[in-house]
Amino acid sequence: MLVKRAKLWEVDSHEYIFFQTVDTLDADTFEDWLSYMCEHGVKKAKPQPNHMSSNITLVLIADSTSDDVAKAVRKARFRKNFKFGLEGWADLKLAAIDLANQRVYTNGAGKDLRETLEANAWSKE
Repeated sequence: MLVKRAKLWEVDSHEYIFFQTVDTLDADTFEDWLSYMCEHGVKKAKPQPNHMSSNITLVLIADSTSDDVAKAVRKARFRKNFKFGLEGWADLKLAAIDLANQRVYTNGAGKDLRETLEANAWSKE
């Protein structure tokens, strides 16, 4: 017997984006924000039976950045599995925008952000 309300498959994916502006972004400030996101930002992800993934994204917008920030951003990684992955996972995406040098730095999970941020950060419109 066919029933219209039969559910064959369902997954939930979520994206939470945080923006923060700073005057100067150095490695210590970046590490503080990274720790904050790993501790508090990941709490936005709500694991439940249909939860597949949550992306927790932090975009730091700085007037200027120190030389070691690009390396720190690229090396940063964080993933949290819920119940060994049965209730999904949360990934941390990072992007740092250096307004003075018109550069965007991202970690591996956030590399898809680079094109969007570069296209919109320097537009003259």
